[in-house]
Amino acid sequence: FPSHDRRSYINDNIIVYQEEFKRAIPSDALCIFMNDVSLHVWPYLLDKKGYVFSGDHLPAGWIEDMIRNKNVRYMYSDSRAIDENLEYQYLFDSLLLQKGTLKLIKLKMASKLPVAFRF
Repeated sequence: FPSHDRRSYINDNIIVYQEEFKRAIPSDALCIFMNDVSLHVWPYLLDKKGYVFSGDHLPAGWIEDMIRNKNVRYMYSDSRAIDENLEYQYLFDSLLLQKGTLKLIKLKMASKLPVAFRF
């Protein structure tokens, strides 16, 4: 497979390492998918459900909300703007797998996040 090419609409690492990424977490796990420009291919190939985003813009508060209220536990990411940004690190538990530019990150459980301020 050629190296990752943004013009192809899919990160080829998701195809090459599909089985590893699929088996790395429970089949019923809810996930965030970062940078799936198709909005469908990654969840299909990985046989997972969750929330798909096509670009590098996802506010940390949205991820926190998905952890607290939607029971999201993992994030597949091809976005260094998100997964290497210090603003987001309080949400991440550990890096489970990385192949090429694709990462699988375990998110913290809601009980491990800072107390949410409510008005």
